[in-house]
Amino acid sequence: MVEDELAMEKRLIEMLSEKESQWTYCPELKTEVDLWRNFRSILETNNQDVLNEVPLSDTEFLRIKNQVVSTSFYDAGVKLNGENGQFHVHITRANRDITLTVFNRYHKTGGSTVYQIIDQFSSFATTGGYKDRRFDMSFLFNGIPLIHIELKNGRHTSYLDAFRQIQTYINEGHFKGVFSLVQMFVISNGVQTKYIAANEVLNKEFLTSWTEENNPDVPVADLFAFAKQVLRIPQAHEMVTDYCQLDATNQRLMLLRPYQIQAIQAMREAYMQQKSGFIWHATGSGKTLTSYKASRNLLLDMPGIDKTVFLIDRKDLDEKTCRDFDSYAESDTVDVVGTENTTTLENKLLGDKREMIVTTIQKLQGLIRKYNDPSCDAKKKERLKSKRIAFVVDECHRTVTNQTRVIIDGFFLHRLWYGFTGTPIFEENQGDLGAITEQMYGKPLHCYTIKNALHDKAVLGFQVERFGYKGLRDDGNGHEINEDFHCYETDGHKLSVIDIIVNKSIAKFGIDANPFGKTYEGLLTTGSIPQAQRYYELFQAVKKGKSTVKIDRSILEKYPDFPKVAITYSITENKPGSEINKEKFKQAMNDYNHMFGTSYTLENIDGYTSDLTMRFARKEGRFLSRNQQLDLVIVADRLLTGFDAPCLSSLFMDRQPTTMHKIIQAFSRTNRIFDKNKTMGYIMTFQSPARYKRVIDDAIRLFSKGGTGDVIAPPFADTEKMLVDAIRKLRVIASGPDMCKSLETDEQKNAFCHAFQQLDTALTKVRTYMEWNQKDLERDYHLSKDEYYAYAGWYHNFMDERKGEDGESEPAPGSEPDIDYELHVYGKENIDYLYVVRLIQDYIKTGDTAVGDIEKSIDLISQHSPRLGEELQKLWVNVKEYPDEYKEKDLTTLFEEMKKKTLYDVLEAVSEEYCLHEDDVKYAAYCYQSSQEEIPNFEMIRKDADPVAYGEKVGEKINRLQYYIRLKAVLKQIFDEYVLPFKEIN
Repeated sequence: MVEDELAMEKRLIEMLSEKESQWTYCPELKTEVDLWRNFRSILETNNQDVLNEVPLSDTEFLRIKNQVVSTSFYDAGVKLNGENGQFHVHITRANRDITLTVFNRYHKTGGSTVYQIIDQFSSFATTGGYKDRRFDMSFLFNGIPLIHIELKNGRHTSYLDAFRQIQTYINEGHFKGVFSLVQMFVISNGVQTKYIAANEVLNKEFLTSWTEENNPDVPVADLFAFAKQVLRIPQAHEMVTDYCQLDATNQRLMLLRPYQIQAIQAMREAYMQQKSGFIWHATGSGKTLTSYKASRNLLLDMPGIDKTVFLIDRKDLDEKTCRDFDSYAESDTVDVVGTENTTTLENKLLGDKREMIVTTIQKLQGLIRKYNDPSCDAKKKERLKSKRIAFVVDECHRTVTNQTRVIIDGFFLHRLWYGFTGTPIFEENQGDLGAITEQMYGKPLHCYTIKNALHDKAVLGFQVERFGYKGLRDDGNGHEINEDFHCYETDGHKLSVIDIIVNKSIAKFGIDANPFGKTYEGLLTTGSIPQAQRYYELFQAVKKGKSTVKIDRSILEKYPDFPKVAITYSITENKPGSEINKEKFKQAMNDYNHMFGTSYTLENIDGYTSDLTMRFARKEGRFLSRNQQLDLVIVADRLLTGFDAPCLSSLFMDRQPTTMHKIIQAFSRTNRIFDKNKTMGYIMTFQSPARYKRVIDDAIRLFSKGGTGDVIAPPFADTEKMLVDAIRKLRVIASGPDMCKSLETDEQKNAFCHAFQQLDTALTKVRTYMEWNQKDLERDYHLSKDEYYAYAGWYHNFMDERKGEDGESEPAPGSEPDIDYELHVYGKENIDYLYVVRLIQDYIKTGDTAVGDIEKSIDLISQHSPRLGEELQKLWVNVKEYPDEYKEKDLTTLFEEMKKKTLYDVLEAVSEEYCLHEDDVKYAAYCYQSSQEEIPNFEMIRKDADPVAYGEKVGEKINRLQYYIRLKAVLKQIFDEYVLPFKEIN
């Protein structure tokens, strides 16, 4: 196995360092001492002029090392971006400050950059209890490892074992020192290859396959094919510079996906040919980031551009886009500026600074009107008209009309247009929308449809349930004959919708399976503002117990404040109903202020809207706290386009169907990837079911270039059949949980695990349908929860047997289960401790996190795992008492060290008390898994134990059998109390 991995390494090195390649293989670089020596040599060579050819002293180099080493991968990314794209370090020599350049991101395929490959690097453990490790391959840029590869043998091992291995190395502190600057990980078993941005906690959902340029559904899975397209120079250099993005809001690195990179390249090529065009990327696939990077790269790479102007349509989107762009640009080399008013836009456009301007189409129109006035400053007008501008247009199908485009083109002499849309306008959906997208912007430069995004796991699919007056006959045009639309306006109808939302959509909100504070959100959209207002009033009555709709007690026991509801809509002066709208909005704002401790008034509606959208997006740390979260927002038309909230799972539509592109835009609020339990975007419509079906089917076909099957989940009956088949298959293998003990061969155990995963998957899917509320698992499917749990225990046992040291899967014949599958159904009634640590970290940073939320969460964890709760309580007490001491510390890393120390103290204590060999006990603890009856490595523990010495120590005559029975019971208790909860991470 090792030989095969070494052979892959050797072949890859030969391929990348052959002929004209700029990679140089350096087999002599095997330790951190070697790497620092190599880095020092390159640094001195690249900075000979400023050093006057005088080598660095050891003291000077120590100071440089301290500046290079980073506290996190994100911190490393900030340094690598540096000032104007250059990473500098500083020393003082002869009372003079000297600046040295470590890395220049713009020196590709030349300049000062030195490219080297190393393999079999020895990383020595820096913390007691961990092992020395050997890295497979790393790629050095000026001596700094920015790309790291771990390989596995594809004949026996999943590529995900390489992923788990990297996470283990991170947790053990091996990516420290010079390796703290890594920006990109690559994992492969030769036949399956993926990449991911370097972050302290890796989420396998973000593992990305490279794809063929003209076919995003075809992955480049072979390691050597991947290397040819991604790891050669300049591609590898571009991956860790141009296509690596810093997200300041979440303090994490992001690597663009292939379709994003290909779109940027297509836009660049179009510009070089002085052509306009548009990018068609599925809504939810990261258009904001793609458009930012495309706009940025145009500005930096194309010297003929004075400004890139990012145009959007609405003020609330203006604020959101500016926030996103500010987060991306915080550590970038590009200035991103918003425009508060037309004057600000005018000054920015007239200025000489090359910058990216985010503004609305309305402000640009206002500026053009000003300069088309005969009284305007003629010289300023000519300066403005002659600016070379690349207009990048968000949601281009609606932001710029054909008429507006003509006006702008008539004013600016040198301009190109690049549109972004997830729902282009074609002849099929043109209607009264004016020109189709291609007529407005030119040919599509890059396409990535909903179907492509689903195949690539960049977004989730949709589960659609349609309600209304289903008994009425369809007239053949998607309309129900004799449908009584008035019935949809009654309180009775609205209360039935509310009952569905609060009592029968619990799985959609994730209340049944997710930890406290990690539930999902819903959006309720109505056909008018008065309807939205009435819904808000009825929700308040339900919450106060003054309605016929009662919230189920089991829900309130877990979430006594559910549902937390808000409303937002536009208030327009001097229009019918404006005074009523103001009064009702004022009351809703008062409720909001009471709920969240804010103080918004009608004079500060923009502040309210901004706060609500940020709270609902839930991207900032302060909204991790349950007491700062919303469950549902009621709207008429707001937030249905352009709003990005990955934790939003459900869209409830009590309105008539809209146009095809609006349907897809609205649906796409729900299908962002968030966590392992969110598997669909859930849509429920409550009017005209036949018409909705027709519009939805047509929309999916149009915007996915095909049928609906891959995008829309099957109906309940089909999913229910999956469940019935899964239960039957499991019963064939083991008719009951007690029969699992008769499964002895690897083939039998694999078949059982595979069948149980299918059962769990089917249960996860079927529980989100409305029809499930009338079902009972035991009554209707003859499977009780107790049986499920018992089967799950055997499942864990068998899956644990498949894992060897370091979590690497052992080869086994038969029907292979997914070794990385995580059970979804009937989740533990506990809370993720990392979530609590993040709450405490946020408390240190802002003080906004509710103390009550932290303490309630610690109590919940303590009920499930008292020892883990003790450690969290210890951390929390220390943070409250000495907050300043923790301000610059990463609490996740600190807490892992606390757990580690406590665990090792306990293991050392039991080893000393029972006269055991400490390494034997630690190894057993490392291997111990949940639901495991036997103590791993117990024979070795017995062999090295000294029961005589133990008897003398406790002053008790004890025979060996009694000693071993007592020892096994003590180890089992300690392993269950400490090892299992302390090992649980990721």
